[in-house]
Amino acid sequence: MDVPLSGGDLQNLGLDTLRAGGGGEPDDQGIFWFRGEQSVTTLVILSDPPCVFSVVLYGQSEQPDSRHFADQMPLFSAERFRPAWFTREQLEGHIESKTVLQKIPVH
Repeated sequence: MDVPLSGGDLQNLGLDTLRAGGGGEPDDQGIFWFRGEQSVTTLVILSDPPCVFSVVLYGQSEQPDSRHFADQMPLFSAERFRPAWFTREQLEGHIESKTVLQKIPVH
């Protein structure tokens, strides 16, 4: 998926931006390709309960066959956030899977 991003690697000018990481020279079409750097942007409103918004550059999964592999790219490109649920009540209705860990006795 190709999406536009604001910012760029301006370190050669002594500047940096939020989305630094394209770097290098443009390709033959004048396009700089983003290759890393920023991982997550989060906005926290310190209310009770906290109100949290975030966006991950690509998605929550590193598995290419997951529907969450690149699901946040359009949001990130549009400079938008999604809710990051904090309380049990906020999470309910959004949980897709659950893993129960067993306590192993330590001797």
